[in-house]
Amino acid sequence: NTIETKLDYNGIKAVTPTEENLSSFKRETMVCYVRKDGAVDFEIENTTFGPSVGAFRKQYSEILPVDRARHYQELLGEIAQGASATGELETDYTGYPARLAYKAYVPDYAVIEDDRLTMAREEKIQ
Repeated sequence: NTIETKLDYNGIKAVTPTEENLSSFKRETMVCYVRKDGAVDFEIENTTFGPSVGAFRKQYSEILPVDRARHYQELLGEIAQGASATGELETDYTGYPARLAYKAYVPDYAVIEDDRLTMAREEKIQ
């Protein structure tokens, strides 16, 4: 990432962000702990950067508790139909970047055969 700086007449630097710096993006980190019986414990963290942090802050600062619980169930359902929460839905919308994290347990998610591990994840196309 680069930011252009120019010196003005009074010795104050003007910062001109490039288009690359203005783009929004989200990084998803998923850690999977596979048990011998094929059950999987997930630790998921989504980090949001750029201008879309504003929308994230608005969504999570104004959400009602019942809607937050429903939203958490939707996030769990994106992992697998049988996913259950093993912790609270964590959100940090006061700092930068914005952060959402949660933990889940899914029985019979992975198939372990010899030295192979098979896991399938479905994602809706919008």
